[in-house]
Formats: sequence, C-alpha cells, structure tokens
Amino acid sequence: TIGATCLQRADLSKAAAALGRYFPFDTTQNLWVVREPDGSLTQIDTTLNHQIWFAMACSLQAEIPPELKNELQLFIQGLRRHLRHTDKNLIAHTVKSPFLSKAWLIEAASPIFSKNGPYPQTGLFQNKFTRKLSAIHTLHNQKETGYLAFTLLALARISTSPVGKSLDSNFCIKSYAKLKEIAGERSFDENIWSFPYNPPGFEFPHLAEQLGDKKDICTIGRHLYQRQLEKTYDKQKRSFTKGNSDPATMTARLYTLALCRAETLDLLDGDN
Repeated sequence: TIGATCLQRADLSKAAAALGRYFPFDTTQNLWVVREPDGSLTQIDTTLNHQIWFAMACSLQAEIPPELKNELQLFIQGLRRHLRHTDKNLIAHTVKSPFLSKAWLIEAASPIFSKNGPYPQTGLFQNKFTRKLSAIHTLHNQKETGYLAFTLLALARISTSPVGKSLDSNFCIKSYAKLKEIAGERSFDENIWSFPYNPPGFEFPHLAEQLGDKKDICTIGRHLYQRQLEKTYDKQKRSFTKGNSDPATMTARLYTLALCRAETLDLLDGDN
C-alpha cells in the first residue's frame, strides 16, 4: 500500500487489495480465518494482535474495495466483544472465543490461577492439568506485557483511518496510560516479548505521536529508544543483531521509526 502511493504503482494497489481478500472473513465472530502457506484453510485466528494488525494493514489502502471495507467495519464492531483489558489492565492476548476453544481455556485459566484466584500457582490442586493451565496463564501474562505497545500501535493507526472512527478511543487511552506506567519497570525491561521481540523503542515514539504528546517522546520515548539500542544494536555490524533470535526481522522493524516525523526523531536523540 505504501509502495503504491510512493511509487505511483497502481499494480501494487491491486496486489494489496488482493492480499486483503486472501483470508476469508467469518461473520459469526467478525474475525478472519487462517490460511496456511499451501492455501488450505483451518480455523479462526484466535491471537488478537494478528487480527488487529491485519485489519490495520487493510485499513491503510488508499481505496479499500467495498467488500473488504464492509469486513473492516464488521471487525471493528466485533472488537467491542474481543477487545478487553485483563485484571492488570493489559490488552488480552486472545479473542473472546466459543466454549472449549483454546482461547476460551486460556481465558478461563486467568482468573483461576491469578494471584487472588481460588487456586494460585502456589496453592492446591497442582496436578498435570492445572499446572498446564497455570503455565499458559503465566505465558500470556508475559505476552500481554511485551505486546502492549505493538498491539496498541495498530489500534491507534486504525483509529486514524476512514473505517476506524467508531473504534473505542477510551480503550486506547487507558491502554496507553498503562504502557507509560510499566515502561520503566524491570518486568517490562526484561520481558522476552519486549525489546528482543516487539521493539518498544521503535514502536512507542510513533505511538506517542498519535496518542501522547511531545513530553512523552522526550521522556518515555527517549528512554525506550536508548534501551532498544543498548539491548539490540551492534555498532560493529551496524545492525540489530544483539540479544534477539531474529536479527533480520529486528533490523527491518526500524520501519516503524521511519513512519515518525523528523521532529520526533530529533527528540529521541536528545538534542532538544
């Protein structure tokens, strides 16, 4: 989509539209279905950030095909059900799915094995099944922390698109406040889904342009950007090859910074 605009390539616009229609849309849950690399279809993708980022990419098209536009509007309506905060005010990692689905089991495990739940991880009933649920609950807590900036950035970009006007702005504001709250915490700094995987040092500055203000960029944005460099940038190789398992992808994630205004990039460097 961006290539079509920058390069004035109508064929790229058509390719983007075709990709947007490649994944079938399930109107019973207002979510897209997984299509495997071999073209076969499986089930609805229950990972919420996958759904949100796909919707965001589709919403950026200069001319959204009518059928896809309708799907996007239905998806945003469905987010009233699927988009929700956890007991820690993080964005839930999975969609709200039917009974006995994988996503339902994960959601059911959260209150059971939370700190204040009836069977916390250090409590009773530690059998194979409950240990598994407890492990899943812990994993998703970690992901919900590490993915917060990533998911929120996509929501913010959807909200600025022609189809995103009905998106719940209060939800985004509350999530942004939570992100600012945890940005300096050790649990966020050491989270395996944060700096080594979803680079908040690249994502937060662009997010702050849309939901925050200049002060957020100068303080939190600058801190996260500097930590991102310290943790992942190799000066000798001049790429982001430190502390992560996929240096090529991490280096490519710089595109998020490229979306920022020049003023924001100057503020990150600490010159102002």
